Amino acid sequence: MQDRYLSRGKREDSGEWAIGSLTQDNDGNYFIITRMLNEVTCCGECCMPYFEYHKVDPATIGQCAGLEDKNGKLIFEGDILRGGTEYRKTYGDPEVEYGCYTDVEIDALKYNSCPETNEDHDVIENLDSVNYGWYLDSKDYGESGIDPEYINIFEVIGNIHDKEQSN
Repeated sequence: MQDRYLSRGKREDSGEWAIGSLTQDNDGNYFIITRMLNEVTCCGECCMPYFEYHKVDPATIGQCAGLEDKNGKLIFEGDILRGGTEYRKTYGDPEVEYGCYTDVEIDALKYNSCPETNEDHDVIENLDSVNYGWYLDSKDYGESGIDPEYINIFEVIGNIHDKEQSN
């Protein structure tokens, strides 16, 4: 489950994806640290390792869901998944998101607010609060929580940032 702490973002210098630890400098720039190098610099009693890192476009940053698709590929926020033929007929190709959602499987709705943003949302009447966490957002159908037991029916076919999807 250590993968859930990984982040991904598109490098500003090359447009390639960088995967690793997300950090931000004092100027508000975002970087992904991809690996620690064998070099170390010391000044007095303090020694610091050197890291390989890349400046990334903040609009493309996504956290790892800590789950793998049916091919063993890590799933990140913003990925587009494809299920089997029957799933696709009903739901299309959903995007992976993180935040507040209402599960479309239940019809009875009432008014409530999201704990993350305090924005008002329609939520399911028989729940105490809004669902919060990883979910699939199907533009054709709606939102549904990710069940780790069934995620292996999906494969990552692209993401919302470069829309490279296979048919």
